[in-house]
Amino acid sequence: MITTFYAERAYPTRSSVLAAVAVQLARWRYRTLCIDWNLSAPGVTSHFSSLLVRPPGRGTFDVVHDVGDTATLDRYVVSVPTPGGGGYLDLLPSHNRSTADDAPRVDWVGLHREFRLGEYLESCAEWWRAEYDAVLIDAPTGTGPAAGICVAHLPDALVLLIRPEELATTAALLDRAERARDRLPYDRSRLLVVPSVLAGPTNSDSWLDRFDAQLGVVFDNWVARDVPLDRLVRALTFNGPAPAELDAAVRLLAALLAREFRGTELLSSEGSVEQYIDSAAAGPADTRVVSNRAAYIRTMAAQALEDVLVRILSREEWTSIERSVLAMSAALDVGDIDAVGEAAADVAMMDVRSAPRSPDESAVPAALRRVLERVIRTLRP
Repeated sequence: MITTFYAERAYPTRSSVLAAVAVQLARWRYRTLCIDWNLSAPGVTSHFSSLLVRPPGRGTFDVVHDVGDTATLDRYVVSVPTPGGGGYLDLLPSHNRSTADDAPRVDWVGLHREFRLGEYLESCAEWWRAEYDAVLIDAPTGTGPAAGICVAHLPDALVLLIRPEELATTAALLDRAERARDRLPYDRSRLLVVPSVLAGPTNSDSWLDRFDAQLGVVFDNWVARDVPLDRLVRALTFNGPAPAELDAAVRLLAALLAREFRGTELLSSEGSVEQYIDSAAAGPADTRVVSNRAAYIRTMAAQALEDVLVRILSREEWTSIERSVLAMSAALDVGDIDAVGEAAADVAMMDVRSAPRSPDESAVPAALRRVLERVIRTLRP
């Protein structure tokens, strides 16, 4: 399922909520892809940049501009080591430019007219749905072509991060999005919409009445009849500027996406939110995640070690890396893929990318270099 995270204004909370939900889904072993569609000012890419083994080379801009074969879409994504180890999380960054001034410009009209961009994006969406359990799009603000693609064309579901004063404009946005979907030459069901309030007055009965009058109808599409609206709105409200990964609202959002909005009758009783979350935390029933996750961990670990080979580090840093590499080697010998992932995450979290680059591998202690090369060969058979 493809879910777009959208905010009417450029709230940094939008990207941080998406990143937190993605990490939670990955920890529950759902194959998760984050797509940063913010071409002028990268959003979720910035949240994961410190975790990446190497800087992004290509991204959403290249996917759109290349209008190529969907069989090669995996070359645009980068693996993200999830904090704490484990998980299956990929990122399609916005682009590889370093500043907003360098941000690429897209001729949306020309791409649609000359290269049938709409049909290509439809094929991309099909590929993403087949490869991942959850695809999360960080959408740009506004009503331009890029926002329209994210809000109307691509998603199955829409998470709206709204301020209390934005009820009327949010209702108007949803009306435009549905009318735009109706005009698409593709079959589309109604959007599954989750309004999530930022620091909302959810204890005010009068405000909840206004919410119900203007946005309550969006719950009819997926919420069981006996679920109290006020309880659900409160459970989906963020009261802090930067939600922690285990905040209740983040975990509930992740659970709704993991279960694809099914089984909401579990939310009807007091204290049932945790029961619903636990049902999602059990992980996906699809057994493909096991083999895919093992391949992902091997690739992520190899990338981390390859980057180490071209860095100039201190003796203490080499000692720390040697411990992790030896732990990884021992884990590979016994087939413990989770331990491999934990050791690789330890290496990635050392942030060796901030260290100077070496023109060759001469900076690596000789004994350690031999171990590194052996482990890399094992990871990439």
